Amino acid sequence: MKKWALYPGAVLAAGFLHGSLETFLARLYRLGGTAPAGDLLAALFSRCLCYTAFLALLGAAVVAVTAAIAALRRAKRPAPARAAAAAIFGTAVGANAFWFVLAALNLQTFVAWGRKFHVWEPAGFFGFFFGPGVVLIVALSFLLYKAFGKLRAPGRVIGGAAVVALAGWAVLGGGSALREARRPAPAADYPDVVLITLDAWRADAWGPSASGSSLTPHLDRWAEGALVFSHARSQSSWTMPAFASLFTSQYPLVHAATFRRPLGTSQPTLAELLAANGYDTRAVVANELCLPATGLARGFREYRYWNWHPVLQALGYYETNLYYPSLRPNRKEKLDSRVTTVLTDIALAQLERRRGRPFFLWLHYLDPHGPYWPPPEYVDDPEILVPFTGNELSRDQRGAILHKRYKAEVKYVDAEVGRLLKALERSPHTVVIVTSDHGEEFLEHGGLDHGHTSYEELLRVPLLMKFPGRSPAVIETPVDTLDLAPTLLDYLGFEAPASMQGRSLWPLLNGAGTERPSFAGPIQLKGKRKESVYYRGKKFLYDYEYPDCGAWYDLSSDPSETWPRSPAEAEGQQLWDLLVAWREGNVELRRHYRAAAEEAALRDAMKAMGYVK
Repeated sequence: MKKWALYPGAVLAAGFLHGSLETFLARLYRLGGTAPAGDLLAALFSRCLCYTAFLALLGAAVVAVTAAIAALRRAKRPAPARAAAAAIFGTAVGANAFWFVLAALNLQTFVAWGRKFHVWEPAGFFGFFFGPGVVLIVALSFLLYKAFGKLRAPGRVIGGAAVVALAGWAVLGGGSALREARRPAPAADYPDVVLITLDAWRADAWGPSASGSSLTPHLDRWAEGALVFSHARSQSSWTMPAFASLFTSQYPLVHAATFRRPLGTSQPTLAELLAANGYDTRAVVANELCLPATGLARGFREYRYWNWHPVLQALGYYETNLYYPSLRPNRKEKLDSRVTTVLTDIALAQLERRRGRPFFLWLHYLDPHGPYWPPPEYVDDPEILVPFTGNELSRDQRGAILHKRYKAEVKYVDAEVGRLLKALERSPHTVVIVTSDHGEEFLEHGGLDHGHTSYEELLRVPLLMKFPGRSPAVIETPVDTLDLAPTLLDYLGFEAPASMQGRSLWPLLNGAGTERPSFAGPIQLKGKRKESVYYRGKKFLYDYEYPDCGAWYDLSSDPSETWPRSPAEAEGQQLWDLLVAWREGNVELRRHYRAAAEEAALRDAMKAMGYVK
């Protein structure tokens, strides 16, 4: 193997090595057994493709530099091909070692010079960790450069690695093709399904207000032909457990998905069930709490975390932050401020990519989630965009300004969703669902943001559905987002699994359903545990931190939940009994599914060792 063949051989071998290491070390470290093999295969292919292209560019740059040095230094010429091969392998090994050490140590924050730094913020990352990472990569590259020079036949070593990489590429390509060929063909002409979710979208942030104005004119017009559920509630006040409940139709107490515990594999998701019936399943998400590491990607053939960088998009590197936390925790600063527009553009492109089978597309907008930085054209009062820090404003003033920014972001996302809905008008044979994961608080009960209470401003969400051939209607009966998956499966004629705790809303739509108690919690952010039950206009709130201070509210006379009433009253006791019975039943279900998951993991391990077939 000639010395110049070192370069392409190193590119093929190191690209495959880099993608494989990152996928099967970093991903498995975080995901454990929550990622199906098919999803790992897709991730591996995406990463290997991107890193091969990146390392090819790196090697070309090293060849150019060393060739220039060789031309200037005639006494001792460096070997460009050998230097490029060393740099390529040094980058692949060094970068993976650096990232994996950070992950294994689980570094998030640290204190230096009396100041607290976050690892994934620019000051913390580039100030402390980027430098050592570069030093490690350069050191490895130099050692490899020297090692290649001492080998008798370095070309054979690289050539052997390239052959292994080519075999790996063939396995990847064949596995991907086989995976696609094994997809079940749809048994009927099923409609396409588009699920649109807006993060932190409160129930009162859409539709005409008391003054007749509206933040969402595009959604209002579209909703005139849809089913409008005016009393829909989420099962959690923050994203991850809320979406886990939506896709599994299980209460958070059962699926138990949190920051540190991904959604398990013992509960089938809506995407898995649709894929099993022939649907081409895709997702485009913009919230890091929806990354594949959470387990929400199960069942999706293609799962894209939005990426503003056109080069990475062109390379198909859609899992930008699949394992690593974002290097820009403020997701909507400057370059990211138009993330909603980027998502709509991606979704419109997805609609053009039909594969001859019905598709299920989930599009999750980050807006109107904080930090609230709406585009200026959607702001009525420019003064609300003036940054404020410290104590120059009172808490009430800050809350009022943030609420105005939030409303402007709702206007922005409504315009972008309007673009998508207009495109969907060309496909009348499409089911379209629009909802949210949770609401948002603006000092109604003393707080800002979400994930800390179970009041109505956090649990009440919009829920709009449009089914081909179904007349529009407004449904006043309270429902849950937990009911979305069974309702869609019922409409398509697919059987809902026994694990789903929600109900199909079609009997209700046909006049045969009745109201059921609506439960939420107990998982909150920052380790808080709070539960609630709503039934027939009354609501009970329970806080695990204050077990003797439960309270209930009569929302018919106190819709803002201002006047707590004693749980000793008859109505309070009835609601408490409902909550206790629900909790006990769900704790037992959680044990059942955890045992089922452990049994499945043990069975897979025994199969791998050859003990069972």
